[in-house]
Amino acid sequence: QEAAENGYEEAQRYLGEVYIKGHVSKQDYEKSFEWILNSCNDHIEIEYYIACLYKFGIGCKQDYIRSLYWFYRCAKNNHPEAQFYLGNSFIKVDQKEALKWYTISAENGQANAQYILGQIYEIGLLGLDKNKSKSLMWYIKSADQGHSLAKTKIDIQSETN
Repeated sequence: QEAAENGYEEAQRYLGEVYIKGHVSKQDYEKSFEWILNSCNDHIEIEYYIACLYKFGIGCKQDYIRSLYWFYRCAKNNHPEAQFYLGNSFIKVDQKEALKWYTISAENGQANAQYILGQIYEIGLLGLDKNKSKSLMWYIKSADQGHSLAKTKIDIQSETN
């Protein structure tokens, strides 16, 4: 506690975890959020965690705008999960922006984004033409990471060829 109060970020992160898990005292999401927020200086995983806390209102008031701010900050620093989240966030309001974030996320190895791109190219969505080879490529990348639906899509495509 003393190290955290003196600004030691690792101690602040640890104290945030202690409060969220209730290891020492009862769970206290608000104290956890406060300590985690204090410790996030350019630590991408902590920033992603903060985005999720704002998204779900854990330890703080639910705030989608702040959540998007933190997801965007992470996405700009090549966090594949945050990039995928932005793709999902933009899908109904700006399909071009959604496609951009799905593509970046997929290129950074996010299996769900790879699967989504496989679907986009298979069906011809978001202004793109159907492209079986690109569809298959993204399904294979996703399946290689254990994505079961991507494996099914590969099986279906190989049966129809």
